[in-house]
Amino acid sequence: MLKKRHSRQGVTDYFYDTTGRITACRNEAYLDSWQYDAAANLLDRRQGETAQAGAGSVVPFNRITSYRGLHYRYDEYGRVVEKRGRNGTQHYRW
Repeated sequence: MLKKRHSRQGVTDYFYDTTGRITACRNEAYLDSWQYDAAANLLDRRQGETAQAGAGSVVPFNRITSYRGLHYRYDEYGRVVEKRGRNGTQHYRW
């Protein structure tokens, strides 16, 4: 996906690197960005223009635990088993 149009949120643009990993997500209200190491591990995530992020800090176990008001829980194999947010909780079984 390169662009999304939403009636209330407006247009969101998505940017990717040459291997297809998302590197940025931008609309009128925010800019989020992601950085990866050579082995494709997520190194850093900046959320919103004013968000503070550690320079080169490692994301524990290469798993995002919260993002834009959503919270994620993983099983011992690294698969998402729960996504929780303001509108409720989704459970996943593998």
